[in-house]
Amino acid sequence: MLGTYHLTALYDLVKDLHFLYDTDRIHTYLVENISKTMDSDAATLYVSDPAREVLILKACLGPKKSMMEVISEETRFPFGEGIAGWCAKFNQPAMVENVQNEPRFSSRWDKLTGYKTKTVLAAPISNKDDVLGVIEVLNKKGSGFNQNDQDLITAIAKQTAIALENGRLHRELAYARTFAEGMISNMTGGAIAVDAGGRITHMNPPAESALKLMSFECVGQPASKALEKYPSIVEKLSETLKTKEKQARKEMSCERSDKTLLTLGYSTFPIEDKAKGVLGAGIIFRDLSTLPK
Repeated sequence: MLGTYHLTALYDLVKDLHFLYDTDRIHTYLVENISKTMDSDAATLYVSDPAREVLILKACLGPKKSMMEVISEETRFPFGEGIAGWCAKFNQPAMVENVQNEPRFSSRWDKLTGYKTKTVLAAPISNKDDVLGVIEVLNKKGSGFNQNDQDLITAIAKQTAIALENGRLHRELAYARTFAEGMISNMTGGAIAVDAGGRITHMNPPAESALKLMSFECVGQPASKALEKYPSIVEKLSETLKTKEKQARKEMSCERSDKTLLTLGYSTFPIEDKAKGVLGAGIIFRDLSTLPK
């Protein structure tokens, strides 16, 4: 069970960790803060390549940092080699008080860098049965590592796995949003989307042109307010949100602010998740007066 110091250290480290979404920033943040928390001489973070069953150094801190970064470009640690490799292979933490008496220890890094490892504390970064990497701290200053230290690094490693998964989901959502916005923006017809609460989330350039509106003034606003001059469009979006039913190849007439008549050919559709829950609704339309007769 973690003591007061270690619980406080865990809270201080994790409270910022989950607001990082860039993988490299997560790696750097961890080695810097875990080394400080553990009062260790050095810290390393490896990510796993499960296809090749090797660990790849992604971040490090310590007196041989520059040399390790250069060497790591060509050096990989097989699962099972060294303390970190053992953690990756068996998905278990490890605490070693004296590496000279430890058969799992590999001196390869020490020989390559000239660093002298004495004590090691390591834990796998794992998501259930999948090992994503390993956190390792070396040579605690003063007294050696203890059980509280091991419990702490194990807890940090588990939180790291969650942070990395959150980062992956964040990147996928950002990509999906960029993809959707790019697709909508490049449509030849007008397109407007609202969320489940009826607020406009997207309005593409053809919609701006046809309705004589600016998307930056409309996005984020309730459709009833942003499109108050086009109640027919608001009505169709609201109806689609309520009924979840598509409307295809319909026509409507609207009057622009300059009193000119606008005849639209339109279709509406619900935007649903995999469980058929309504996330919003969309309408696509063309100004029929611009079509060749």
